[in-house]
Amino acid sequence: PHRAPCELPPGFTLAPAAPADDAALRELIVACLDEYGLAIPGTAAFDPELAALSAHFAAMPNARLYVVREAATGALAGCAGFEPLKGHPPEAGVCEMVKFYFAPPYRRLGLGTALLRLCLAEATACGYRHAYMETFRAMRSAQLFAKFGFRELPEKWGRNGHPAVEVFMALDLARAREAAV
Repeated sequence: PHRAPCELPPGFTLAPAAPADDAALRELIVACLDEYGLAIPGTAAFDPELAALSAHFAAMPNARLYVVREAATGALAGCAGFEPLKGHPPEAGVCEMVKFYFAPPYRRLGLGTALLRLCLAEATACGYRHAYMETFRAMRSAQLFAKFGFRELPEKWGRNGHPAVEVFMALDLARAREAAV
């Protein structure tokens, strides 16, 4: 599949998630949520696909999951992706930005910004018209997404199995593209 350019900070590599990444991805996601006391039912920590994320994303033509590793050590720094929003009609053209998690030593280095930029470009290339995301107030992701033009919504879209989340945001990808020109 097509991959838009991604400018990572020096010393990091980017690749689509592979089966060899699955255990480390599960560990990263659960640890990041646990850091905020949020590894609870109704969150990504309990997603049924967590044991085989690479297969989950590979099975969908208009979905991506990327992993970022420290080049020198191969350590998993983080992940990010998108998939069709579950419980939303496909003709609505809505994807959900998912699995945006970074291990503590790799935060505030520009990795999240680079991956969000990549995921938005890829989602647009896949034909999505809107990007949706959910998070918790305690986590910093809402601040990053707001910088890209995501706006808070009064209620949840779709049915993705995460009833515990508190913040819902969306972005019109056409407007975001026009603003970037």
